[in-house]
Formats: sequence, structure tokens, C-alpha cells
Amino acid sequence: MPYAPTEYSVTIGKAIRKLKSPVPGLIVDIVTHPDFLELRVYENQIMSYDITQREAIMQHLYLMKDIVESHSVRCEFGGVAGDPPQPKRKK
Repeated sequence: MPYAPTEYSVTIGKAIRKLKSPVPGLIVDIVTHPDFLELRVYENQIMSYDITQREAIMQHLYLMKDIVESHSVRCEFGGVAGDPPQPKRKK
């Protein structure tokens, strides 16, 4: 299947937000690369869940990937060692 130009669109965002997170507080960043979108997770966060929760997270990530690819955009998984970035506080 040929892929469309890599772009995170409003349509993709709406479709992904319809999914219910399998665990509270799960952070999945969507990172744009020249040739694909990356679903990025953070090692310390994933490892803080038990094995059953990790399996549910993997199923959730595959659903997210299927949604992105259904819009003809290539999608890959990515992982980063450590914790997710902390949100910046408003002053």
C-alpha cells in the first residue's frame, strides 16, 4: 500500500482520541518524521505497570498504529529510556 505524505491530521487525531486508554496516565507521544509518524512510549512508565497492563498497552498501541495507517500514513513504534517529559507549568 503506498503511503501518503507524513502528516498528523485533525482526522487522525480525532480517531485516536476516541480510543479509551487501557491504563490511567498513559503517555503516548506522536512524533512526526520525514517518512513516518512515530508512536513514542517511555520505558520507565511502561515498566511501572504489571504484565497484564503492559499487554493491554501493546494492544492499544497496535490499534493506534492501525488508525494512523488507515489514513495511508506510515507509522512505527518508538521507545525512549527514562520518564516522559514533564508538562511545562504556566507562570
